[in-house]
Amino acid sequence: MTFRISRSFGEGGLSWLLALAGATLAALAVAEVTPVHSHARAGEAVRVGHAQEAAITVVRGKTRLVETSAPFDELVIGDPEVVSVTPLSDTSFYVMGNETGTSGVAAFDGGRQMVASVEVSVTADTREISGAIRRAAPGADIRVTAANGGVVLSGRAKDAVAADRARAIAGKFVGADAVIDGVEITSSQQVQLNVRFVEISRDAGREL
Repeated sequence: MTFRISRSFGEGGLSWLLALAGATLAALAVAEVTPVHSHARAGEAVRVGHAQEAAITVVRGKTRLVETSAPFDELVIGDPEVVSVTPLSDTSFYVMGNETGTSGVAAFDGGRQMVASVEVSVTADTREISGAIRRAAPGADIRVTAANGGVVLSGRAKDAVAADRARAIAGKFVGADAVIDGVEITSSQQVQLNVRFVEISRDAGREL
């Protein structure tokens, strides 16, 4: 069995939007499109019913299995730089997260009717980032969460050195500009200044 994979290019994936809009209007003529938000854990298959819309999260560099209730003949990708797809059968395909961001994937049957629509959010691997931070700053309690294509650091570090180290590590994974640093430094850093007062007699001052 042969499948077609269409990739949308140009500003904003215009061809993707036009194709999806046309297919959605056609689907609305025969059935109501029902939004569905997937709560499957990472690695679990996501099943999308006929003419339904699902929202899933994929870790960058990893895949998620999507299953449709009706056979499809073509897959249309909104942004091929963000995601890529690999059909397994006429009712299932893998979604690979290439770069952080969002992209739509739509499945159509032979009559250009929309079978399913999936909104894919590709995030950084927060578990990998957290592990790297724990190894570099073992005394810190820093949490890493994904947000808007980047990561948010929260929690506590014992000093500024550990906090800076955590921020630098996260930046290597997602870029320095994509790191939001909310780490609190727990230890107070005080600088002691010792001042010596030297008493100079007036006579000595005159001699000078």
